[in-house]
Parts: sequence; C-alpha cells; structure tokens
Amino acid sequence: MSKEVSRKFSFFMLIFIFIVVLFHSDFRYFYPFIEDLTAVSTAYFFCASAFFFCRGLSGKNSVENLKKRCVTLLLPYFLWNLIYMILYFRTDNFTFSGVIKGFTVNPICAPTWYLLTLFIFFVFVSLTKRMFCKTYLTVAVFLAGVLISYLGYIRFQQELATIPVVGGYLIRMAEYFTPFLIGAVVGTWFEEKIYVGWKNCVVGGISSVAILVLLLWGMPTEVRWFLWVLLPLTLWEAIPEKIFTNAGLLQVLTEPAFFINMVHCCLLVMWKAVMGSTGFVTGKHLAAVNVILTLAVSYGLYYLLRLLMPGTIKVLTGNRSGND
Repeated sequence: MSKEVSRKFSFFMLIFIFIVVLFHSDFRYFYPFIEDLTAVSTAYFFCASAFFFCRGLSGKNSVENLKKRCVTLLLPYFLWNLIYMILYFRTDNFTFSGVIKGFTVNPICAPTWYLLTLFIFFVFVSLTKRMFCKTYLTVAVFLAGVLISYLGYIRFQQELATIPVVGGYLIRMAEYFTPFLIGAVVGTWFEEKIYVGWKNCVVGGISSVAILVLLLWGMPTEVRWFLWVLLPLTLWEAIPEKIFTNAGLLQVLTEPAFFINMVHCCLLVMWKAVMGSTGFVTGKHLAAVNVILTLAVSYGLYYLLRLLMPGTIKVLTGNRSGND
C-alpha cells in the first residue's frame, strides 16, 4: 500500500473520531444529523478494519491474524474497561453481574464495544475464509450477511430489544455487519481498486453531497441505514490520494486517534463537571468548550505518555500507529 493511501485512511479515521467525540458531548445542534454522521463514522471504522484484516488473509495465516488481534483488540478492550471501572467506581460495578456486563455487552468504557464486536466479526471471517476465496460463495455470504443485518437492525429490532442483557448488543452487531462485510469483500477481491484518480472524485463528490442532503432532509430508518453504509464509500471516491503526498501535520494529528477514541468519554464527563461547578462556561457554549478541552487534553496526554511511558501507551493502543 502506498504512503498516500495509508495517509488517506488516517485522515478519514481522524475526521470520524472527531465526529464521535462531538456526538458524545452535549453538542446537540443539527440533531439528528450529527447522529447520522456518527453512524457513518462507525460504519467506516468497521469497513476499514475489515479491509485491513482481509488483505492477504488465507487459511494458513488466519490463526496468526486472530492472535495479533488479541493484542490489538482484546487486550486494550480489557485494560480500558478496567481503567474506567476504577475511575467510575460504584459498588454495583464490582458485583459478579456488574463485572460480567462491564466487560462484555455493556462495557464501562462505552467506545470499546466496537473492539469486542470487531473481534467477533474477525472470527466469523476467519471461519468462513474458504467461502470468501470463491466468487459465487463470496456473493452468497455477502447477500446472506446483508439480509441478516437488515432483519436484525430494521425488521426485528423491537423483538431483539426485548431479549434480556444481550438484546441491545445484538442490534448494534446487526447494524454494522454490512459495512464490515463490504470491507471484507473489498480487502479480499478489490484491494487494487481503492486507488482514486481525479476523474473518479467528481462522481464520488456529487454522490456524497446527495447523500448528505438526504440525511439532512430526514429519511426512514431503513433508508438512513443504507445511506450510513454507502457514504464512507462515496467519500472515499471523492478524495484522490495525490493530495496526501506530504505527511506534514497529519501524522501528528492522526497517531493518537485510537487513544482519543478510548479516553474522550472520561474527559468529557470530567470537564463538564469542572466547568459546571465553577460556572466558568455555561449555556450553549459549554459543549463546544468541552469538546475543545477534551481533544486538547487527549493529545497532550497521549504524547506525554508516549514520552514518559512508551511501553504503556503501546499496550493501551494495541501497538497502533495513526493509520491502524
């Protein structure tokens, strides 16, 4: 993969992380449009992760790839939830059921639900890799997966929601199973097709604007779900790789992306409490200042930890760099 394409992945990762931080704050302007953009961001994360996982994946190296994901996904998942469990100390967290929920379907560190779900999806791809190696079987698996995703998130969402404990988690899995499958198919069959020239970006740009207008307009749930899945693909086509020739400031901004995603919920709560108690910032400006402070502290904390405790930051981020 060229450096330009790698930086393009990093750029999208950074923008979508910022959107997630904005959504998790009390920023409610343009709502529910900001919620749509957050769903688009999560769809991109699943799609991109599946793409990287399935590049060059075979029956021979599937076990090795899963072992690597234990370090990049499961270990950070456990550590961040442990950190949040200590920070948000409540006696019910340390009951047997509280601990089980806090490390599975209802993680204390909310953003980590993505890590566990992603690992489960990776196990699925590893088990079905032989099917992905044949064109007609790939199509069959993809269509079956889209159908399951549609039924779980659209058709039977209310029924799933009534299932104790795991119902909400199953709905989330169904919601993002389709973008994951898209990334898996592209990584398996079309890796060389992801490069975008200047001509392609016209179609991608027009399509992206059209989708954004539809989301702003307000559409039925099933249409919005389809647009969430589609928008990351059109946005990718809208931006040619040549604009990422020089890394510049991009590497500095993107490297802490995973760390920001994990730590921002805690910082948002902390800064809101501080500013609310002091009365320094109130009203509609509170959320904006909170987001700015959270991002600033996240960057400062990441680079401070990288300087003082590089081994710790490697473990907490699963040995990630900016484009992972």
